[in-house]
Amino acid sequence: MLQNVQKAGEVLVASPYITERRLFKNCTFAAVRFYTDFSALNFISGSSSLRILKTLIKDGVFIYHVANLHAKVIMVDDVHFSIGSQNLTIKGRRRNIEASFVSGSSTPSGEVKEFFADLHRSARPVSLEEILDLEALIGPEIKKFEKIRESADEVDDQIEREREKRRIEQLEKLRREQALRAAELVKKERSDRMKKILKQFDSFFNATPSSRLRASVHRMTNSSYNFNPLGSGTDSLRPCSYKQNFEQLLASVGVNPKRFSRYLLVNADNGKLGFVRFVKTRWTFFGSRVRPGERLSLCGCSWEVDITFDWTADGSLERNGSLALRAPVEKGRTVASVGFAFSTVGVDLEKLILTPYEDDDPWAPMIIDTTWEYSRISETLKTYLISHLTNPFKFIRNLTGQQAFSFFGSRSPTSFWIQAHRFGETAIFSAKKAISG
Repeated sequence: MLQNVQKAGEVLVASPYITERRLFKNCTFAAVRFYTDFSALNFISGSSSLRILKTLIKDGVFIYHVANLHAKVIMVDDVHFSIGSQNLTIKGRRRNIEASFVSGSSTPSGEVKEFFADLHRSARPVSLEEILDLEALIGPEIKKFEKIRESADEVDDQIEREREKRRIEQLEKLRREQALRAAELVKKERSDRMKKILKQFDSFFNATPSSRLRASVHRMTNSSYNFNPLGSGTDSLRPCSYKQNFEQLLASVGVNPKRFSRYLLVNADNGKLGFVRFVKTRWTFFGSRVRPGERLSLCGCSWEVDITFDWTADGSLERNGSLALRAPVEKGRTVASVGFAFSTVGVDLEKLILTPYEDDDPWAPMIIDTTWEYSRISETLKTYLISHLTNPFKFIRNLTGQQAFSFFGSRSPTSFWIQAHRFGETAIFSAKKAISG
C-alpha cells in the first residue's frame, strides 16, 4: 500500500487514531483525504497525536472528523484498498496483533468507494485553528491522565502478581496432590507387601506344628511371677507348662541351643522382628537394634552397619526393619539407609536413601557414584542382612533390649504359640497369639 500511495492520484484513509505519518510521507498531498475521530479524549490519552495532525494539515492533507469512527480503511485511486484492524499508529505497526485484507489489482472496489462516499457525507472538516485550540485546552488534562495511566498500570501489575500467585498456588496444590497420590500408592504397595509377608509368616508358622509350645508374658518380681501390671520387675515370656522349655523346642528341629545368645523372633501376627535373649525357661529383653561387629564391604569401603527393627504401637507395619551404613570412623555419621521387609522367602529392599552431606564429606560420594549399580549392591545388602538376622549371637550385657510386653503389645497374661524353625544350619522362632480355649 505504501508503494501504491506514493504514485497515487487520490488517497482516501479512515483511521480513528494516528501517531505517525509514515503512510503519507511521499504522497501528492493535493489529493489526500484523512478521516479520523477528532475527540479530546483520544489526544489526552495519547491514542492520537495533535502534532501529526498539524504536520499533515500544513502539508496539504484534508482532515475530517467522523464521530464514533472505528473503521480502518485505505483506498488508492478507486482501485487498490485495504481493510483491517490496524490504525495509523506505531503500536499498530510494531506491537499490536493486527489483521488486514489487501486487495489485488482486479478485486472489486465499488462497495469501498460507497463506504467513503457515505463517510464523507457524515464528516466535517478539521481546521488548523481547531487543532491549536484543542492543543491549548488539553495540556493540564494530559498530566492528570498520566497519573491515571500510572495507577492503571499499577492495577495491571497487581492483577498480574495475583494471577501468578494463584498459578503458583495451583501448581503447588497439584504437586502436593500428586505427592499425596504417590505416597498413597507407595503406602498401598508396602501394605500389600506386608500382607503378603504376613501370609508367608502364617504359612511358615503352621509348617511344623509339632515343634511348638505355648507361652505367656509374665512379670517377674524378686524371682516370683505375677500378673500385677503395676509391680516393679521384668517382663518375660515363659512356657505355660513346666514340662516344656525352649531348649527342647530347638532340639525338636535338630539345632543345638546356644544359651545366653540372641535368636531372631518373628511375630507372625503383625510382622515384627526382634532378637530374643534365649534361656532355657524364659525369654527376656527383646532387642530391636543391633550393630554387627562384621563390617559390610561395599563400594570400595568397609562400612559399619546398624540394623534396626520397626516396631509400632498398633503393629501396622509397612516394612519391618532398616539398615544404615555408617562411616567407618569413630562415631561416624550415617551416610545412607535402606528399608527392608524380611519374610520367610528372603528380604525385599526399598530404595537406597542418601542422607544430606557436606561438600567435603569423603564418604557419601562412594555411595553416590555407584547408586546406578543398585541392583548389584542390593544383592550384597540382602546377603549381609539374611546372614546377620538369622545367625544367633552372644549379647554383651545382660540387661540389653526391650521388655516382653513391648514386643507382644500386652502385659496381660495372653498366651502365644512359640514355634522353632530350621533355617539353614541354625533356627529362628515365630510367635502367634493363641486363641482362647
